[in-house]
Amino acid sequence: MRKVLSCAVSLLMLCSVTLARGSRTKSSAGWKTFHGACFDIKYPAQFTARASLPATQFCSERELKRMSVFFAAPDGGVEFYVYAPMAGVIEDLPEDIKLNPATEEYVEQRSETKDKDSVLEKRISRTTIRAKDNSYLRSYESQINPGQNTQFIIGIKYRNQQAYNKHKQAYLTFKKTLVQYWWD
Repeated sequence: MRKVLSCAVSLLMLCSVTLARGSRTKSSAGWKTFHGACFDIKYPAQFTARASLPATQFCSERELKRMSVFFAAPDGGVEFYVYAPMAGVIEDLPEDIKLNPATEEYVEQRSETKDKDSVLEKRISRTTIRAKDNSYLRSYESQINPGQNTQFIIGIKYRNQQAYNKHKQAYLTFKKTLVQYWWD
């Protein structure tokens, strides 16, 4: 009975996340969809997608089996990022966005927990990294749901505040379009 209840809660959460994120998505005009191993995300059509970390588990027989992707603006001012594995949680940043201590430093790291001690518990961490030569900043938000053993990380790398401001609305829309698939 407990296992059935857990599966029902998992399915309900999947539907809730999918519907909530889908309902906040703007029109597809001017946007493309990237199909990762276990997620879909929309990004501005003029941006270039670069798949990164290969998936170790697959949700489906998708052509591009990647857990993370970078999306670069044509002007080079910003780069969006998403990491969305099928299952499993890492406490640190994934390999493709880890801090390089020789060239980067942490600016800020903070975390909070919402709905603690419930199946809906969510641990949210925010990290900002700066290049030591001040050529860019990178900011990431990680959301972990320990009860469901799921996680995603969304972030942005930007040259300066002007570049960030120019692409801010697109970034906020990008963040809202992530849909994860935990099973097919």
